[in-house]
Amino acid sequence: MNFEFLKHATWSGVYPIAFVSAALAAYLITFLVRTYSQSIQFLDIPNNRSSHELPTPLGGGAAICAAFIIGVHLGVFEAGLRERALYVIVFGGLIAMTMGLVDDFRRGIPAVFKLGFLFVMTLACWVVDERLILNLSPWILLNLLLTLLWIAGVASAINAFDNMNGLAVGFSAIASFAYFVVAVQTQSEVGFTGELNRFWGLISIALSGACLGFLPHNFPRGRIFIGDGGSFFLGFCLAVLGVMGEWSNQSVSRATIPLLILALPIFDLVFVVWTRHHSGVTKTWVEAVRHCARDHLSHRLVFLGLSPIQAVLILHAVATFLALSAIILRADDSLTLTYMHLVQAGTVLLILGVLIKVGSKKGMT
Repeated sequence: MNFEFLKHATWSGVYPIAFVSAALAAYLITFLVRTYSQSIQFLDIPNNRSSHELPTPLGGGAAICAAFIIGVHLGVFEAGLRERALYVIVFGGLIAMTMGLVDDFRRGIPAVFKLGFLFVMTLACWVVDERLILNLSPWILLNLLLTLLWIAGVASAINAFDNMNGLAVGFSAIASFAYFVVAVQTQSEVGFTGELNRFWGLISIALSGACLGFLPHNFPRGRIFIGDGGSFFLGFCLAVLGVMGEWSNQSVSRATIPLLILALPIFDLVFVVWTRHHSGVTKTWVEAVRHCARDHLSHRLVFLGLSPIQAVLILHAVATFLALSAIILRADDSLTLTYMHLVQAGTVLLILGVLIKVGSKKGMT
């Protein structure tokens, strides 16, 4: 890995400034958000599907978003960088968070409306920056459709993954840091527009810092939740990073690296939806997506006898392993190694799938 670019007087200070300022801002702002949420009774009331017993303040996603914006803008100012992709990630993230906050306030928005909203928002961001598109086929309309499905799918996966204290936030910190490392690997190599991936490195490290600054408020004890506002914001940012970052010159590797980084929540969502429908819990695939139950991977690990803290730490360890696969793949993105890492990741997820099947025999509700 080549770190020569960090000798530049400007960039040697940009990333630490973005990371530390985002982490510190998230930690401090969360105190204010938690107090305000309690004062207006913006609370998550526990029910039979909840993993908490007491009403808990919502709105933590707003603290992460605010801290992220602070860290990014301080980094951009330090670097003297001008990049129109900033509007996509910041304003798109704000809109996604706002939709989630409305969902939290209203105690539920129809899934079809949320999906349509994500589609429209993605189209608007694509108009702002035409680089927000997956280049997987010769047909632009097909590429645009795949981009819409990717962003909506990742946002939905992170939203569903937010089912236990610290799980989604910790995962997002790991995933965004992995994006940062891959951006550092890429931006100093020949054949890439280094300035663009320096920008995505800045975005990634600021997002990781914001998540880590918030994490003490959410894990191991959940004093405040990120809610749908936070999960949609994190999902949108992680999805956009996967689309717009120049992770490899090889098209297969370019698609594989984000897929490895985000594999765990995507697997969790797909497998849970499949098992709900296959086992007859739901009659249609749409019902399987909309159905809410304690049947996600984290819940099933608890049914196996682990504590919630242990279940979250194990899933974070799996996420770290998959992220390391993406980082190693970037160092040598040959097709052979790409397929090997895909097989390796599939094997790990298959083992988790076996645990899921065992857990399902423990009498989940």
